[in-house]
Amino acid sequence: SRSSAIFEAAYTQMSDGLDVSDYPSEELTDLLNTLNSNVDAEYQSYSSSYSSKEAYLKSAYNFDSLDAFNEYADNYAKQYLLQKMIVTMIAADNNITVTADDINSTGEELASYYGYDDYNDILDTYGKTMNSEIGYQVLYQKIVDFVCENVTVNDTTDTAE
Repeated sequence: SRSSAIFEAAYTQMSDGLDVSDYPSEELTDLLNTLNSNVDAEYQSYSSSYSSKEAYLKSAYNFDSLDAFNEYADNYAKQYLLQKMIVTMIAADNNITVTADDINSTGEELASYYGYDDYNDILDTYGKTMNSEIGYQVLYQKIVDFVCENVTVNDTTDTAE
């Protein structure tokens, strides 16, 4: 969508050249564990078709080695955390917040979309950490909207005479 393209362009300008000295280590570890767990679960379900996890990664994702996957996972997790830090700073600097009603409303929409009885059914299934996941999802969308409303887009495309 147009707002996604505008936000991505603005985000690129905000993040280019940033030198991050440190990432939140617990969150980084959690993200890497989740990525590895997801791939391990995929591999387990297809393991009869592959001689090793490395062979699975090569075939399914075109990674030359386990090290190549780990490097990708590390870069992916760090990019996600950088974006999360920038989004959180924009929110703090501009007094943009997420309320319990925002989380519950989005939770109910997700419950309906994914066939759950209600948001509490999702919480019972996946745990209370869903509140922070959905909270960040809501905050991210508010920041996308905020940035799109407040940036000036310069069209730099050349036109032929």
